[in-house]
Amino acid sequence: MYKFKSMRTIGDLQGKKVLLKLDLNLSLDENRKVNTNSILRIKSILPTINYLMDKGARIVIIAYLGRPEAKFEEELRMNPVAKLLSRYINKEVKKVDSCMAEDIKNDINEMNDSDVLLLENIRFYKEEEDNDQKMAKSLAQLFDVYINDSFSNAHRDHMSSSAITKFLPSYIGFKFQEEIENLDGILKTECNNILLILGGAKIKTKLSLIEKLIDKFDKVLLGGVMANTFLKARKINIGKSIFEKECLKKAKSIDSDKIILPKDVLVSNEIASTSEASIKNIEDIDSNDLILDIGPQTIELFSNHINNTELILWNGPMGYFELNQFRNGTQELITEMVESGARIYTGGGETITVLNEMNMTQDFDFVSIGGGAMLEFLAGNELPALKALEENDLKYN
Repeated sequence: MYKFKSMRTIGDLQGKKVLLKLDLNLSLDENRKVNTNSILRIKSILPTINYLMDKGARIVIIAYLGRPEAKFEEELRMNPVAKLLSRYINKEVKKVDSCMAEDIKNDINEMNDSDVLLLENIRFYKEEEDNDQKMAKSLAQLFDVYINDSFSNAHRDHMSSSAITKFLPSYIGFKFQEEIENLDGILKTECNNILLILGGAKIKTKLSLIEKLIDKFDKVLLGGVMANTFLKARKINIGKSIFEKECLKKAKSIDSDKIILPKDVLVSNEIASTSEASIKNIEDIDSNDLILDIGPQTIELFSNHINNTELILWNGPMGYFELNQFRNGTQELITEMVESGARIYTGGGETITVLNEMNMTQDFDFVSIGGGAMLEFLAGNELPALKALEENDLKYN
């Protein structure tokens, strides 16, 4: 049982200064315009913002964009995010060029009820990833309440999600709470047949997920770099395909007959838009081959498992979906999942990108905004941001 406080329990918010942590790590195109694949991320946090506006709170958003590595980068400023958010809440979002308390104090004092202000990219400051107590304390002095609605960043022990809770009454946002409740529901479900489908990269966390939950799932279907790593661990030639060398020992130790690997794959000699793909059985891979998607036999094999299950947890594409010739496996399995009638839970950046491009996010029972955080939570690993909210509950109650 989690001990965080819902933001609905705050009470009177009229005129209160609220520091709101959001996931606004949106994709920008070459013209610094927000990519349409980020719209789901924006929509997911609207209930929290609209609730606070309706209650008359003065909302100051703290968020990040990209990986600037503690230095200012013009292309990663939050200005385009402020413009997009303004359109979605039908109200101007004022953007300021700093996150330091002494720089933003006057802007905050000049706010009216229901105003929304967006701070500069918090990852421009080394204090963020250092989980700096001094910066957290100085920021907290400007606010009455802190709310975290950024589940996707919950597995990071950063200043804007951990240290800040030591100095302010802290609450969980609507999307963050929805994530926890839905993912916790997967762990507690009692279905007769549960299927885990994993692709993409981030092997270490996914191996931990398999290890912790292998008894819960009836079958585990693997594609992408995940499958390559297990094939390599089984001493099957994968040519020059990408795999995680440091994860081979762990993959071998948790391998079982529940884990289903591709029977055939699409290969090429290079990763390029002009790459010519050919289908090969797994045992026929040559030394110069790159495995870039699952093949038709594997799609049929995986589809048979999908059509005989009650609940599916999926994370990660089956191949190098960024190129059209290597996205068929992922698209075919998405269609099979939707048509199977099973309950489907998914999440992660690449996964959401594919679903958005296919216009099928609405066909899934739950889409988690957090990829890494989702995997860490399901694997039973501690989420520092969630722990911070729980410790704050003990402090202020």
